[in-house]
Amino acid sequence: MKIYGPYLRPDGRKHVILVEGRSKTTISYPKFLLMELGIQFGPYDEVHHRDGDFTNNTVTNLVKISKFTHASSHKLGTAKYMTVTCESCGGEFELLVRQHKGNQLRQGRAGPYCSKSCAGKVHH
Repeated sequence: MKIYGPYLRPDGRKHVILVEGRSKTTISYPKFLLMELGIQFGPYDEVHHRDGDFTNNTVTNLVKISKFTHASSHKLGTAKYMTVTCESCGGEFELLVRQHKGNQLRQGRAGPYCSKSCAGKVHH
């Protein structure tokens, strides 16, 4: 087996590529590190960073947990919202910071819009 990486993704996370014959698999770098220690992963297992910093890939910071437990540990209540103004109607509404930065700012898209109808008014 050949191992390529780790490579840095645009979101700051790392991954590695495993090549065996004609088969190529991409996995997260933290998962790769734990697998190198002999930890087995099932289809519903993921790696959690204990300190919440996904760039801290020290082995003592990584733990294998189920997808359900992982999702519960990152509760929606901790999501950050911002108040933005609709470019069509001028109304204010709440938007996830990561949605605004990901969709509008980084990709150079118009918006934000409070609804599909407001977006449709501007684009048609």
